[in-house]
Amino acid sequence: MWPRWKLVLFSLLGLVLIVYGFWQIFTGPDIESRLEGVVCAFLCGGAFGFAVFVKAGGHGKLSTLPGGRREIGMARWQYALLIVIGLALVPAGWMIAFVIGNSTPFFPTAVQHAVAVATGLLSALCGLFLVYYAIVKRKTVGKLAILPEGLELCSWGFAPRVIPWRDIEGFGAVQIAEQDYTTVRLSSYESILKNLTKLEADAVRKFYKRYRMFAAVTVVVAVANLSDPSDLIRTIPGSAQSESVDQILLFSRKRFGGEFLLPAVMRDRSAEDFSAFLEGLRQSGSGVLEAG
Repeated sequence: MWPRWKLVLFSLLGLVLIVYGFWQIFTGPDIESRLEGVVCAFLCGGAFGFAVFVKAGGHGKLSTLPGGRREIGMARWQYALLIVIGLALVPAGWMIAFVIGNSTPFFPTAVQHAVAVATGLLSALCGLFLVYYAIVKRKTVGKLAILPEGLELCSWGFAPRVIPWRDIEGFGAVQIAEQDYTTVRLSSYESILKNLTKLEADAVRKFYKRYRMFAAVTVVVAVANLSDPSDLIRTIPGSAQSESVDQILLFSRKRFGGEFLLPAVMRDRSAEDFSAFLEGLRQSGSGVLEAG
């Protein structure tokens, strides 16, 4: 989690860009000034809003249900925020890709045109993904349930599946592209692969391929914008040979230290604290420790 001064600074910067953007939209002397306002208000404002949301923790909401079941997932306000940010990124990304990207005063060279188009398209796609995730995938993706018998995960395209405590080797924490994750290391894939249908396996492979493509595009855009891509490169799956489900799981373990990565929305606390909490449950073998 970012220190408070960074959160305040980014929040203020995002607010300034939004105010400046709308001021340009309504008072700009020409069309280019107004387009600049659209970019500042929607793209920069949306991007800073999402960054603050993630860096502030973005932790999920813990709900206790009958039968000793505890679920962690995004709260309603978090879904609503993702929809708003996604809807802001789509038109702003389109503006960059197809309007400002072809505006000579802003981007006079062919390379700058290409970078603008790639950045704009990626921003628009990210916006569409956020809206799709928040509306369509709300009930099926990005949730974790803690049960007396184990963890119920919904990730990588799998249907919700319970992993017994005995099949979990341990937990850890890793930072990827400045985002913190709790890692889940498995000692056995039996509970994951048992009764795995062809439809599920295809869904996992499809998710993997889309993730690989998205990661590669993100790195290319980072390089084009003179950003440091070294940490992002870690997120690109190694080879197209990792097509089977067990190979995909092994790749994640070798690259990140665990078969599954739990982002902030699947935790109710920091990655390190949640790792320690889950490890205590695993060692107890019952999953009945009180959430602290």
